[in-house]
Amino acid sequence: MLDPEQYVKDFHQLFAPVAYEVIIKDDTAKAGQLLALIKKTHALIWINALWPELCAGHDDDLAIDKPEENWGWILKKGAAIIQTDRPEALIRYLKSKNRKYED
Repeated sequence: MLDPEQYVKDFHQLFAPVAYEVIIKDDTAKAGQLLALIKKTHALIWINALWPELCAGHDDDLAIDKPEENWGWILKKGAAIIQTDRPEALIRYLKSKNRKYED
């Protein structure tokens, strides 16, 4: 069985990525552990909000009506990069939270 901590460590040493795109199918402790491992590398976390199966159901469509429960959840997971089909709405949300964003 693959040790996730060793995998992230080896991958980071080999490629030194600036960011990791993560797929979170379910909001579990295991997902949290993986995010913590990535944070230790000081790489950015990238979460895709386009489809629910990529972000434990916290996708763009839901974020339009409930941004805190969805984009807020993504931010709490440590995402510095959010892939979205709703950039204007996401930017408004980030501004409302005094969060930094880049065009």
